[in-house]
Amino acid sequence: MGRKIGANLKPGTTLALFGDLGGGKTTFLQGIAQGLGVKERILSPTFIISRDYSISRGGRFYHFDWYRIKDTDQVGSLGMEELFGNNNIVAVEWADRALQVLPKKRVEVYFKYQNGENDRKITILNKK
Repeated sequence: MGRKIGANLKPGTTLALFGDLGGGKTTFLQGIAQGLGVKERILSPTFIISRDYSISRGGRFYHFDWYRIKDTDQVGSLGMEELFGNNNIVAVEWADRALQVLPKKRVEVYFKYQNGENDRKITILNKK
């Protein structure tokens, strides 16, 4: 699913991901990266907060994990405003930790367990 979505993302898209720990956010973004033509292995940036990768069609894929973010000031110090738009694709796991920092126009992706640990419902909303 992520691969197909990634192949169709427009430059300048911001993805905000929400869901429980182990809910599939990083796995979904690995598929997004494949669809974007990223050649490197996608690892969760939980301990370093961000990683970035070259996109085969130009621009960069920025992957943020805000699980360890304690307050909005920490996110503000990352200088993210410069990353939004252009040819970049920005994806943020645990976006609820500092949602006000993200652009109002974004794609929100919600992950919810259903029918046990191996089944998830993914809801995608375009915010304008």
